[in-house]
Amino acid sequence: MSSRYILHNVLGRGGMGVVYESTDRLTGETVAYKQVTVSTNQLRVTPRPLSETIMELRLALANEFRILASLRHPNIISVLDYGFDQMGQPFYTMAYLQDAHPITEPIETPSTDERIELLRQLLQAMVYLHHRGILHRDLKPANVLVENGRVRVLDFGLAVLKGQDAGSVGSWSYVAPEIVYGKPASELSDLYAVGVMAYELFAGRHPFDVESPFFMEQILSEPPSFEHVEAPAEINEFLAQLLAKEPADRFASAGIALQTLNNITGQYALAEDEAVRDSFLQSAAFIGRKEEMEQLTAALERARHGNGSFWLLGGESGVGKTRLLNEIRTRALVEGGLVTYSQSSEDKGLPYQLWHRVIQRLALHVDLDELSASVLQTIVPNLELLIGKPISPPPSLDTEAAQQRLISAVSDLFLHQQGWLLLILEDLQWADESLEILEQLGRLASSLPLLIVGSYRNDDRPDLPERFPDAHTILLDRFNSQETAELSEAMLGTAGSQENVLDLLQRETEGNAFFIVEVVRALAEQAGRLSAIGQMALPRRLFPQRIASIVQQRLARLPAHATELLPAVAIAGRDLDLALIDAITRAAEIKINLESWLSQCASAAVLEISDGTWRFAHDKIREGVLESISDDAKVAWHLKVATAIEQLYPDNPAYAARLADHWQVIGDPEKEKQYARNAGHYAVQQFAHENGLYYLNRAIGLTGDDEPALLYELLLAREGVYHLRGERDEQMADLIRLGKVADLLAKDGSPNHLPESALRLANFAETTGDYDSAAAAALEAHRLAVEGGSEELQAASQLTLGQAYLRQGNFPEAKQVLQQGMAGARSSRSTKIEADCYRFLGVAASEQRQFDQCTAYYRQALRLYRIINDKQGESAVLNNLGIIKVQDHVAEGLVYWKQASTIFQEIGDRLGMARVLTNLSNIYTDLGEYETAMNYGQQALQLSREINVPIGVCFNLLNLSLTQLHLGEHRRADQLSSQALKNVRAIGVRPLEASVLRDRGYILRQQNRFAEADRYWQEALALSRELEMGSIAAEVQAEIAFLAQEEGKLEKAGVALAEVMKAIDDPAIIDAAARPFRLYLVTIGLLRQQNDARASHLLQTAYEGLMAKAAQISNEALRHSFLTRVAAHRAIIQLYQTNNPQ
Repeated sequence: MSSRYILHNVLGRGGMGVVYESTDRLTGETVAYKQVTVSTNQLRVTPRPLSETIMELRLALANEFRILASLRHPNIISVLDYGFDQMGQPFYTMAYLQDAHPITEPIETPSTDERIELLRQLLQAMVYLHHRGILHRDLKPANVLVENGRVRVLDFGLAVLKGQDAGSVGSWSYVAPEIVYGKPASELSDLYAVGVMAYELFAGRHPFDVESPFFMEQILSEPPSFEHVEAPAEINEFLAQLLAKEPADRFASAGIALQTLNNITGQYALAEDEAVRDSFLQSAAFIGRKEEMEQLTAALERARHGNGSFWLLGGESGVGKTRLLNEIRTRALVEGGLVTYSQSSEDKGLPYQLWHRVIQRLALHVDLDELSASVLQTIVPNLELLIGKPISPPPSLDTEAAQQRLISAVSDLFLHQQGWLLLILEDLQWADESLEILEQLGRLASSLPLLIVGSYRNDDRPDLPERFPDAHTILLDRFNSQETAELSEAMLGTAGSQENVLDLLQRETEGNAFFIVEVVRALAEQAGRLSAIGQMALPRRLFPQRIASIVQQRLARLPAHATELLPAVAIAGRDLDLALIDAITRAAEIKINLESWLSQCASAAVLEISDGTWRFAHDKIREGVLESISDDAKVAWHLKVATAIEQLYPDNPAYAARLADHWQVIGDPEKEKQYARNAGHYAVQQFAHENGLYYLNRAIGLTGDDEPALLYELLLAREGVYHLRGERDEQMADLIRLGKVADLLAKDGSPNHLPESALRLANFAETTGDYDSAAAAALEAHRLAVEGGSEELQAASQLTLGQAYLRQGNFPEAKQVLQQGMAGARSSRSTKIEADCYRFLGVAASEQRQFDQCTAYYRQALRLYRIINDKQGESAVLNNLGIIKVQDHVAEGLVYWKQASTIFQEIGDRLGMARVLTNLSNIYTDLGEYETAMNYGQQALQLSREINVPIGVCFNLLNLSLTQLHLGEHRRADQLSSQALKNVRAIGVRPLEASVLRDRGYILRQQNRFAEADRYWQEALALSRELEMGSIAAEVQAEIAFLAQEEGKLEKAGVALAEVMKAIDDPAIIDAAARPFRLYLVTIGLLRQQNDARASHLLQTAYEGLMAKAAQISNEALRHSFLTRVAAHRAIIQLYQTNNPQ
């Protein structure tokens, strides 16, 4: 059962299944949900071989569902959605008719003209169905309803069951005589059922006596009596022909019957002969792409078993990407997968627009927690209605963390799905910020039951695969001559293999699938029917202007009144917003029935419905319509569309981007500027930085120096985006310009912009590592704030100055200025600045190893963050307290970290969570709790990979390599260490590289790979000396010396030992060492081998330090692990006890 639907009361039961009144959670609409209960191998929609396998049956049925879902006609109930449940049983949904009644049971007695109109509508529906190759087979009053005077046919195409006898096909009362004799259903048997209902409509009774024991004999041999029929003689003759016993005596088709009725009544109906043509074109067998199909089918199968993957499908427009995706989609449906689909749009619109439909669909299948719902609602505003519960705004985070939280929230939707998934994303060449989410999902796909397939135009964006190194890329070429011939034959039969036909197809299309179909369509129109193409004289050229000719050809099928609205629809976007289209028609005074218009456009292959959304049948069609609009008409239509949006969605920031684009074409720079400004700010709030820059740039370009306040606002926003994107040259240019605009504002009486712009300059300098300039800019900001009289800005500038001093290592000055900032913040009641000052005072005290003072500052910061409910600040301080306290009170430090991790989870700060997990992995490794350390390390590694934090990945690979070593998994330790080294060199973090080189040497040493170990230690020594990392240099030299001593290289060992002894007396070296007691142990061993008396003193120092450290661990089990499971600690204790037996 699909989670999308809530089933209510039963509307009906039949041989196929049960129909429920249901609520579609995705749209909020009431629909009719049909749950098919018969087995798949009993179903037949169109004639198919009896030898098909169950899988072939399901594939065929899914394709037929897809065709049925594409049907749109005013007199046919639309199939809205379809699929297969977990048991492999099909279901589909239809529009729900609340006040409908069977055609033969009118609420009020209709006139003769009204009866004729109902019959005409029923025949129109049959013409459409039959032209699409679909037989109804179960026509009866219960399946032909009337709602407000409109006939609606339902349950078409799925009403007959293979292997049943005729008595169970629908009702005996409406079964044609030939069906009783066991002959197959046909268009003419459908027409007979129409005749029975038409007779009832005019006579008020069945044409035969349904109560008579001879009822079957009457159906087979007696002509109906017309004495009770209240209709003109011509109608009686018409009904008699519909009810003829022999199929050959009935009308040859529904179309002829309709035309005859129209002739009788003098009415005219629009012929829809192109529908039959499209049925052959749409249902033609899938041709070619064998290798690509095999690759994707294999990937689909792997995803079913939990091993997903990410694929990019490239190719030019019209080459057949969508058709290939439809085939994969069909296979996924019949295998019971959850398929979700979306498409990028060329039009700039909602941020993360590609993910709206995906999030809506997936949210129905999981129970969203409060945080996830609040985060996702920022880009899917109707989520609250969708999940049926109120959603609060998400906790505030800084921009970078909030963006990562959003990306992670989308990823979590996929992680928490119960079954396997296929995600199809089309037209990625137009995606921008949406690709950031796809990057993270692509990294996760291999460990999930998830297949991602994204299509893109490789001629528009050939470099797209470079952004996704984890993706497999398939490039679709045009059809070769053999594949073109196969497709031609699939559509045309034997005529499609004629040499002159193939020559024309190759010449006109060059193997582009879209153009092949269009050429066949055009030829069929010239020949009158598909089957006549082989007999006609073929033209030399069909499409001299390619797409323009195709568009004109399709539009020519529409009546004049139907083409009037198309320019507005094309201008509004590829996907149709029906509410907006309706508003445009009313504003433009276009007299049109929207439902009929959609049906006409679908029949002409101009529009189509996909996943419940109306859209242009192909991008090329929309492009052609746009190109056909004159410049003057284009302006007029943009004005109508923009005005309709403003009226329909007033003050909705989600539409600001579209409105900016419309007003640009209209030529109203003031309105364009207004909406570009709103669109820029809205995009930045949604972390859609590329979109944000685009519209901020436009707004800035339209804003003159005579509007300094607006210009300052826009420049400030754009500078913030450049900062987040790391575009430093552009950021600096904006900062310079900001300063000039701030000067203008100061002259106009607004002085506070000057210190603000100076502070931004200070932040820029700190980010780029120019701490002298950062301090100078902060001092200037403070001076300007004093002149302007703003205590808050004075405090803010002192906070920034204090941070700059910290970066310079000028701790006394940092503390002094931070204390001044703290006092100013308190005076101006700027609690956030006051809390930040306390936090950085804690950092300064920590750097000076004043840990008691550091703890006091952190606790003050913690108190203030809690007062203002700043969860991110609170969690950051808790993490810092954990780092400090774990040095001397392990248990207390662990409590702080666990409190921090709880808050990180609450607010969705996954980067902070990764840091805490990494810290926990580190400390448990130091404590000898290797299993616990490995658990935390694996969580931290996975999270770092998910949120794409390369340095976090490196740290945790390093940690895990050591835990695996201590657990005796030497091979795994080697693999992780090698991977850590490769990763750290890729990101260029040299201090961390020195640590990795040191530990890689240690791991290889334990495996007796002495030469390799020495080589890595030599590299670590050179790098640590270059970076002035004395503790790493000391640790590495001790290992080098010990190895050299064992190998008899006494001179080398002596030189290294001398360096170690210089370093080991420095407390700062010991405090900073990763494994200080290993350093002690190795050095003691070297001294003992040389009978050096200093060994005893160093052993005493090491032992006392170890015992002091152990005394700080209040938990007895952890203290025992620390002393007994860490090899170096255990060895020092044993050595000390041996030397001191008392």
